[in-house]
Amino acid sequence: LNATSQAQDTNFFQSCAKELASAYNTRYAMIGLYNNQEENMDESDVNRSIKTLAIWAGDHFADNFTYALKGTPCQDILNLSAEIIPCGAATAYPDDHMLLDMGIESYFGAPLIAPSGNFIGIISVMDTNPMDIGDWVKPILALFANRITLEVQRKSTQKELELAASVFNESADAILICKKDTEILRVNPAFTRITGYSSEEAVGQTPKMLKSGIHPNAFYKNFWETLHATGIWQGEIIDRRKDGETFPTWQTITVVRDSAGKISQFISIFSDISEKKLTEKRIYDLSHHDIVTGLPNRIFFQDIAGTALDHAKRINTQLAILFIDLDHFKLINDTLGHPVGD
Repeated sequence: LNATSQAQDTNFFQSCAKELASAYNTRYAMIGLYNNQEENMDESDVNRSIKTLAIWAGDHFADNFTYALKGTPCQDILNLSAEIIPCGAATAYPDDHMLLDMGIESYFGAPLIAPSGNFIGIISVMDTNPMDIGDWVKPILALFANRITLEVQRKSTQKELELAASVFNESADAILICKKDTEILRVNPAFTRITGYSSEEAVGQTPKMLKSGIHPNAFYKNFWETLHATGIWQGEIIDRRKDGETFPTWQTITVVRDSAGKISQFISIFSDISEKKLTEKRIYDLSHHDIVTGLPNRIFFQDIAGTALDHAKRINTQLAILFIDLDHFKLINDTLGHPVGD
């Protein structure tokens, strides 16, 4: 599929280059995009280059290459809406070895400008003879530039959508997308793996299908108030799987708003933290219980004694503590060793 898509892209740009040369009756036509577009380079950066997408050279398509812009007419396009050199192009740009080697006499180029206003590339036509460019034919280059820019932007959007789809499908966390009335629109494979509900079973339902019944109404009231006020809620929720088993989740729920600022969707991303909770419990138990007997240890005693003392102070009452000692037990540990004492 990727090979087919790339071939279609190549065919489109090559077709545009050939049509462009035909429209201006020139020997050469070139379409290129700036390299490293993700970098924040301003328009005066003379060190940038372009990667050609298609080159028509008279009767065939030439191989693509990377073209440094410094000292070329393409560089001047950054500061102008278009660059027209009816004759003497190679002479006007002595540092442009490509123009010299090709014997270019005339040049007409324009920038590719994204909807954001950023320059993303260049298109140009060139010839070994002087070029007579009438006012009526000048706009054709701008039409081609718009056409090519739209295709580049479409491909960019398509790649972003493909990336988003890949993240959605491959995520280890469950992802749940709901309408503003909380009807489930879509779930990812991790949702099925964690909850046991298939996509067919979930779509059309609401997240209440996962409700465990453990949280009080006040919990959900606070949840919705926070979500509407801030646009995001994050915390722990106990959910219920399809088989009835309850399990703890860590959820991040965000609000998606339309251009008018109204809620259009909710997106919930959650993970099963059962193992994390069990690990935390094991660590707590190990630190608060005696390894030999399993009984509460000194740390646990201090915690519960402190809580009991605070409670006694609040209600102004006395508190009794009973201490039980094993006479001469230290002697057993000291003479026979701790293993025997245990």
